[in-house]
Amino acid sequence: MHARAAGDLAAGLVGPSGHRTAATPSWHITVASFEPVSPSVSRQVVAAVAARTDPFVVHAHGYGLFVGAHGSSLIMYVPVVRGPRLEALRVDLHRSLEDAGVRVAHWLDADHWTPHITLIDRDMAEIDVARLAAFVRQRQHPSWHVPVGELAVSTAHGEYSDPITLGVR
Repeated sequence: MHARAAGDLAAGLVGPSGHRTAATPSWHITVASFEPVSPSVSRQVVAAVAARTDPFVVHAHGYGLFVGAHGSSLIMYVPVVRGPRLEALRVDLHRSLEDAGVRVAHWLDADHWTPHITLIDRDMAEIDVARLAAFVRQRQHPSWHVPVGELAVSTAHGEYSDPITLGVR
């Protein structure tokens, strides 16, 4: 239900020239970002964290924009409330990666992380922000309770591993 609603919203965002933007293909909340390591190491660490984490639900509501360095990109997202279960997952994953010798990106540490679900990623150059605001203002946007039941590893190229189900011991 949430993925369909987010997809419908992203599909409705058009640039001034009338072409649609590219929507994010896999709805997710980024919990950790780290230097490239062997897929077996990252998958092993993520699988161990997933096994000891029970599924939970997060609350998401509203819209936000991130602006890239020097205005180079514009990203639209739905903010996710940083509740205790999501924070515990982030802390466990970061510690486990660091224990495995993996360097975790600082922009996802406790003082910098803004949990969110990305709607449009780096393909908004053609979108008029005023038209975007008018578009989202017209849409009903209920609060979402989004189940978190899987973890996956993605690469810098946007490729995802098979999902790892939470709580499977």
